[in-house]
Amino acid sequence: MLRVLLASAVLVLSGGWLLASPAGAHAVLTGSSPGDGERLGEAPESVTIRFNEPVGTELGGLTVLDQTGERVDRGDVLRPSSDSVQVELDDGVDVGTYLASYRVVSADGHVISGAVVFAVGDDLDRDAVAGLAISDDPLVVGVGRLAQTLAFLGVLVAAGLTFFGRFLHDGATDRGGYAPFIRVACVVAAVGAVGVVVARAAEGTGGGLDAIASDGIAGAVLRTGGLGWSVAVLALGLAAIYVASALRSSTVADGLGFYGSLLAVGSFALTGHTADAPQPLLAALADVTHVAVAALWVGGLLGMWLLLRWRRNGSPGQLADTTGVALRLSTAAAVSVAVLFASGLALSTGTLSGPGDLIDTAYGRTLAVKVLVVLAVLAVAAYNRWALVPHILRQLPEFADEADDDDASSASDGEPPVATAARPGDEPTAALDEGGSVLTMVRDDPGPWQQLRGTLRLELIGVVAVVAITAVLVTTPPARISELGADPFNDTVTVTEGVDLNLFLTPGEVGTNTLHITYLGPGNATTDRVGSVSVTVALPAADVAPITVPANGLGPGHWIASTDAMAVAGLWQVEVTARVDGFNQEVSSFEVPIGEP
Repeated sequence: MLRVLLASAVLVLSGGWLLASPAGAHAVLTGSSPGDGERLGEAPESVTIRFNEPVGTELGGLTVLDQTGERVDRGDVLRPSSDSVQVELDDGVDVGTYLASYRVVSADGHVISGAVVFAVGDDLDRDAVAGLAISDDPLVVGVGRLAQTLAFLGVLVAAGLTFFGRFLHDGATDRGGYAPFIRVACVVAAVGAVGVVVARAAEGTGGGLDAIASDGIAGAVLRTGGLGWSVAVLALGLAAIYVASALRSSTVADGLGFYGSLLAVGSFALTGHTADAPQPLLAALADVTHVAVAALWVGGLLGMWLLLRWRRNGSPGQLADTTGVALRLSTAAAVSVAVLFASGLALSTGTLSGPGDLIDTAYGRTLAVKVLVVLAVLAVAAYNRWALVPHILRQLPEFADEADDDDASSASDGEPPVATAARPGDEPTAALDEGGSVLTMVRDDPGPWQQLRGTLRLELIGVVAVVAITAVLVTTPPARISELGADPFNDTVTVTEGVDLNLFLTPGEVGTNTLHITYLGPGNATTDRVGSVSVTVALPAADVAPITVPANGLGPGHWIASTDAMAVAGLWQVEVTARVDGFNQEVSSFEVPIGEP
């Protein structure tokens, strides 16, 4: 039965590839008009914010405020393109400093917020508008992370404990004792999923936790970033697990529990950072595998810990059965470690741009802490696998001779002695005394069994910590994205009549920099009047001659270029040459500070 289920799981996981959201990147600001810090001689007709990928505005939008906090835009959010938002300004906007505050949702469901400051007439005064931007509410952030933790932990326990009870347990009647824990875990996961939706609504609108009650907000939240599909698949999987825990039929319960668990763990791949990865299909498979293995680990730990508690006063014949379960769990966990690290490595390559991100970025540091905690838990698990369990085996007379015979070969290949545990109903071995309990049978050396319960408890605590850290990771922009906002350069110049050029360069530091080159027409929409561009960078102060930087087209009027030529701090000259209307060659120049305050 298990072989059939595992084989068909391949088809389910393959289908999960196709359901995974095919988004290309976490949304990042690539430009604005007016630019951040720009001073204008007269008020613009509109304000436009551009991103590197399509964004949604159903929950938030774009507002422009004066120094008193009054809105000076007309309210309606316009969409010149799928990756830009725009508002028109009221007539008669006075001189002064203005703040354009945006709050949008990227394709992966994360809320992106920020502000652009510009001035009309007067010198720009950032302090005058510093307190106007909407900041993230710590309560909303905390509720979101707690809800994500509950969703993760509930699924890991429900799915993992189901698998442990169905396929690793020895089949004794106490297997039914797992059902209440599974059902509670299903409820916890469901509550966590609801909490995620509530927190996402509050974060997306910039309001409180009651924002979800506003007309149309719940539907808007579920339509963003694949969250609706994720919640639906999760609900279906939890329902199947819940029903399986109440069924008496072993075959039907096995099938429902197994496939329900697959759906539940796979639901997380339909939203979040998986959609950000450069190869989303591979990331989806790695994500599902990662969560499935984690569920096996968590469920196995909890299942084994409960089993040891239930059988601490059991009959002597249960000792061999319990040890056999521990062996099967240890074997499954050992195989899972390699899978866990392989899938984790695959996921990290999509969120880190290099090893330095583990120190230089908040995402990387959080990921490093998670890895350290996992390694600590693995160290405890290894001690159980290769020290405690073999020692307990040697206490069993029916295993002692085999253990002695296998010691030499075990030492050579690192494997503990393998034995077939007695099944329920077997007669207790005569060499065992008739004290009637596990602790009595091992009264000469009770430490290992007590120690096993203690180490399993430590592993469970460590796993809960890993789940909590993961909840922080899924709400933190990946390192390869967060580094983009270090100190970007953003400026717009006029190329010719009816055509402007916006240059957005990030991170603005010594080393590799990315240039977004966007040509704009009337209404600050991208224009198709530009057919081709070439880019050079130079640093005359250091006698660095112009260096050509290849530019790749992303769409009409939009190019991207990347260079590591800016290896020296200074005021670099960036020249962009464009062919406009098929034959006019126009050159635009920018002075870009690199690695300077």
